Amino acid sequence: MGPITRLRSRAAALAVTAGLALGGAVVLTPAPAQAALAETSFGFQATAYGARALAPQADLTLPRVAFSYIYCTRLAGRTTQNSLEDEIGLPLNDQQPLVKVNSVTSLTRSYRAPKRGIAGASQGTSRIGSIVVGGIDGGPELSFTGLRTTSTAWATTDGKLHARNQVSALDVDLVLPEAPATGTPLDDLLHAIKDQGSAAIGQVIDVLGDNAGGITIPGLGRISLLKGFNRRGVGRTTAYASSFLIRIQLFGQDQDESTLEDNIELNIGRSWARITKGVRSGVMAGVGVGGSETNRGGLGNSGDIGWKELPCEGTRGKVRTRTARSAEFGDTNQATATGLTGSSYGVQGRRGKAVAWTRGTVSRFELNGTDLVLEGVVGRATVRQSSSGAVSTSFAGSRIDRILVGGKVKARDVTPANASLVRLGTIPGVSAIRFFVRDTWRRGGNITAVKVTLTEATGTSTQNLGYARTAIKRY
Repeated sequence: MGPITRLRSRAAALAVTAGLALGGAVVLTPAPAQAALAETSFGFQATAYGARALAPQADLTLPRVAFSYIYCTRLAGRTTQNSLEDEIGLPLNDQQPLVKVNSVTSLTRSYRAPKRGIAGASQGTSRIGSIVVGGIDGGPELSFTGLRTTSTAWATTDGKLHARNQVSALDVDLVLPEAPATGTPLDDLLHAIKDQGSAAIGQVIDVLGDNAGGITIPGLGRISLLKGFNRRGVGRTTAYASSFLIRIQLFGQDQDESTLEDNIELNIGRSWARITKGVRSGVMAGVGVGGSETNRGGLGNSGDIGWKELPCEGTRGKVRTRTARSAEFGDTNQATATGLTGSSYGVQGRRGKAVAWTRGTVSRFELNGTDLVLEGVVGRATVRQSSSGAVSTSFAGSRIDRILVGGKVKARDVTPANASLVRLGTIPGVSAIRFFVRDTWRRGGNITAVKVTLTEATGTSTQNLGYARTAIKRY
């Protein structure tokens, strides 16, 4: 083994670190926290967390560290914060953690600063005191100190939208047991770190950007920029900024990338912010889902199939739909659903009025061919807000066109009003079937048009067909 190559950038302990403004030269200085909440016609959203690790083994999985978020709101002056004061690690064994994360703080907020020309802004910031990767038994070690990512989306008082990501670090440090070959990507990475002071993080980003496939650090893994790093978008009514900084793919004890059992994917530095104009009456939320399966027999859930989310600002009068052609349910795939769609719709009215709906549909559901057939399944939830702010919820439009059992028609044109009259008798493989399962709360409601519970070798599974959830909050 050759001499240790130690190349590092170290800012003075009391130095003030200038942010690297990605996609522009101007660093947007955070506004002070609001003393009081202020109603606006913007929709604000933001999320942030310090790090996340994904691995097949449960004891090597780290959830989103210090996750903070602001769900869509019209109120400027909201602030949420989450922090991790103590050190946590991913253990290589009980004594030597492979990844150590220390002192993480995430902050999300909405604010106004009219004197500075900011009519409204969303901002997400993650700060990591230190993160150290590797350094086991004299092996390579990569560390970041004082790492900060900030995403801001804002509207100026002249009505224009803007978005920016900022990244800064007090220190980037890479220690290698052996010097890499001259002119290699790893050599470029080392030189990017060397003698760059607080600007080292910018040099690291540049080098990683030039090596889209990542740079392998022998004895450790591969470092790369995360997909979606420094993503920004500014449109006529919406602006967003998204910073997803660095991914380190750790190759585990055997240092074999193809052996997935001990590999760890470590994601560092997440911030995201979004602002939307024209949210003048209420904040919308909801989703339409064609179908999903909850399997209590040990095979897990299918996830939402054919889903479409309702944006917080609505859809400006357009119906948005997502479609899935087919899905198979049950532990032996004995149930098939076709034509699954999720749809959403929302309009911000005048004088405080608003209307929104979501819808989930399934064209046809078959169990074992003819044992049970459901056609034209629709679940729909509609919410209306009056100028006074009062909300009413309706499930009108929810229906089942036809139900067949054993090839025979048992019911037609089933709605929430007449579903209690349906009698299907015993159906092979079905332990329970419920129609138009719904719930309401003060500002919204949800409905599942059909819940079919199947008896299977591994236990039971429930198929949820035609799901819709809609809500309108005033702020």
